[in-house]
Amino acid sequence: MGRFLKISLALSFIACAVHADEQPTPKPKPLPDELKQLHGYWVSGPKEFSKDLKGHLELRFEFKGDSAAGLATLGVVPEGKADPAQDVGPLFAEVKEKDKKRVIIIKVKDEGKFVEAAEITYELAGDKLKLTCAKKFRHPELGAVSVELSGEWKRTKPEKK
Repeated sequence: MGRFLKISLALSFIACAVHADEQPTPKPKPLPDELKQLHGYWVSGPKEFSKDLKGHLELRFEFKGDSAAGLATLGVVPEGKADPAQDVGPLFAEVKEKDKKRVIIIKVKDEGKFVEAAEITYELAGDKLKLTCAKKFRHPELGAVSVELSGEWKRTKPEKK
């Protein structure tokens, strides 16, 4: 029995030593803290909406309190004065954790029901937001234009219209 105990203890110490080098994976910020960071205005880098139409996107998130459900408005802002800016929304936005990643689910109302229009994985780093969306965002208010939401976004203050 004594020998068995010594062997068990030795194996336990070896197992601890092997795992001592492993660093724990950093935990994401609590969701309410991220909601406060996401809340506000974000501007994309340059985008090409079609062959003849370039510009940038503006995204506004509004979350109240600790609720992971809120509103989003997407602004399509073409270069130059010939084409007017167009806002889409308000859209329903919900922040969730999926497969250990944080995602924003955008839903639109279609025939009286909310349907998912985009699932966007995001990473926050201060005033920078990285979005990854598998497909382009389409909405009836945009007509034939679909927009690429993936890319780097920067926090900004809303422009006065």
